[in-house]
Amino acid sequence: MLPHDRKRPNPPAPSQLQEKRRYHDIDLRRMFRDGEIQKDSAGYYMYEVELNPKGIPHDHRKVYFNDTFSQLESMIFGRYEESSEITEAIVRTKSKKEKLSWFRKLMQLDYELIFLHAVYEGGSGYPFLSIYQTKQILEEKLSLGIVGDVLAKAEATPLKSQERMQQLLGRTYTPKQLATNEAPGFFQRFKREDVYFYTIPYGANREKR
Repeated sequence: MLPHDRKRPNPPAPSQLQEKRRYHDIDLRRMFRDGEIQKDSAGYYMYEVELNPKGIPHDHRKVYFNDTFSQLESMIFGRYEESSEITEAIVRTKSKKEKLSWFRKLMQLDYELIFLHAVYEGGSGYPFLSIYQTKQILEEKLSLGIVGDVLAKAEATPLKSQERMQQLLGRTYTPKQLATNEAPGFFQRFKREDVYFYTIPYGANREKR
């Protein structure tokens, strides 16, 4: 750990993260027994139903639970790893502009991890999502330009970016001061009334009981 960044969090161990999966094998077996999901030689799955702008269901595809969880784990750990590289870049550079640019990327990763953990663990009311859905919704969220506002109001975040701002940048900045049209998540790309259409797995509203 760099001496300049005493608050840098450690990523969870794989076993610690897997303990927080929204569905474990016992849950999947029960859901299959209750007819909520299906199973084939590749494992437990549900169908993903895509809606066109008129809301009429059409082609659907299988979404496998364990494969989806494995891919989400890779996405989560990949962001923790990238955050360490970015932290080192912030400490190395002498340029204030570069430090801010790197720090915005650290904040973006922090925001993305909040979302990915919620999808993986079943928090914040998110249904079970496919990887395609996860990426689509995350892109939509970043397009709103709310990263700074969300992190500033959060009590705790995976990368503790706001707690580390003073250490890494030498001072604190408000979301308004960090706003820029050069970094994803820090500017509003579309009008808020624009609508995104993405898929929702069939039966996604069914949670553990």
